[in-house]
Amino acid sequence: MIASLLALTVLSTLSTSPARTVVPGSSGERQAITLTVEPVRGAEGAVSVPLGAQRVSMLTLRMTAACGGDVPVTAVTVEHRGLGSAADIDAVYAMSDGRRLSRGMQIADRLGTVQLRLQRFSVPACSTKEVGIFADFSNSAAITGQHRFSVASASDIDALPARVLLLSERVGALRQTVGEPVGTITVAYLSVQKPVYYGSDRTVARFTLTADQTADHDLIAITLTNDGSARNRDLRSLSLYASGKRVTQVAESLDDDRVRLVFGPALSLQRGQQRVFTLHADVRASIRKTIQLLIEEPSDIEAKAAEGRARQ
Repeated sequence: MIASLLALTVLSTLSTSPARTVVPGSSGERQAITLTVEPVRGAEGAVSVPLGAQRVSMLTLRMTAACGGDVPVTAVTVEHRGLGSAADIDAVYAMSDGRRLSRGMQIADRLGTVQLRLQRFSVPACSTKEVGIFADFSNSAAITGQHRFSVASASDIDALPARVLLLSERVGALRQTVGEPVGTITVAYLSVQKPVYYGSDRTVARFTLTADQTADHDLIAITLTNDGSARNRDLRSLSLYASGKRVTQVAESLDDDRVRLVFGPALSLQRGQQRVFTLHADVRASIRKTIQLLIEEPSDIEAKAAEGRARQ
């Protein structure tokens, strides 16, 4: 887990026909489309998280699709539990395989529930995927507040036309807020100095990251989302540069509308320091496509406090 540092029932039926097995892909009776959801057991006891910590793992859902077909999962509703106030949490969101599936949502409902609408997520037939529920904590969260999340019933998983089976109402790990607030990284966008044309190694975005005076940070990865119309291979060979040097691995192309760029190695951002970043890409989009790459959510900046260098 990386903490970024910024401000289901058994059904029975009666039938006179004998039971028979249908092999996937063979002729015969079509298999039912079902999705089995199993919350993964969390760690015993409370796990401490600092005030302001982001991308904190709260609950893992193991989803398995039967062999009747792929299962699109469009929304998950989770319930906040614990002695802490829901106001201690700035945002809740879902992720899978390192990719954020939903926008960050606040817990506005007095019952402590929040619905997360998933973007472009499905579980292939005869396979299993895990969906993680993550939270960003407020810098002003109450100290010793305790928080955990659960899925209360199968109806909290929107996966039509599949039948959803929830194996248990197991809750996620217990998190307890402690200590001083972590440092904050501020993003500011800069204008691209030249028009973006079709071609190789074009500058398609510029921005700054500035650390406050609380701690030094190590940047792990940044996810950028295109608010324009360019998608997938419209932009290829994407990477970030700082001080004239490439500081991330090269991503082959956009993944639909976004790209996750991994620093290699982690890049230091010291307290009070500002760094200017430029995003380079091969532009293969037509003139009708638009490009406006942004850091959509605070947790799309993955960072950690540099050990031993926090303000004393």
